[in-house]
Amino acid sequence: DDLELGPNEQGYTSEGITIGAGSWVGAGSIILDGVRLAPKSVVGAGAVVTKSFEEREIVVGVPARAIHRKLNPPSVQAPEHDNPHRN
Repeated sequence: DDLELGPNEQGYTSEGITIGAGSWVGAGSIILDGVRLAPKSVVGAGAVVTKSFEEREIVVGVPARAIHRKLNPPSVQAPEHDNPHRN
């Protein structure tokens, strides 16, 4: 931070943002540089995400905080019964 240089001459660094597969990001949310959202995360509309979060966490607010962690969905299998409408 050289005070003799203007803001455009000082340069900047950036780490980038990582949004994991299957994540949802709400409208108007802001995700700051360096944040990593793990897979299947949910960011509420208008949230300001300033830190990284774990997989399947739901985050909301300014600054964003985790309010819930989604559980693994149960495995669903088709019932093994006879269907009278099936040929």
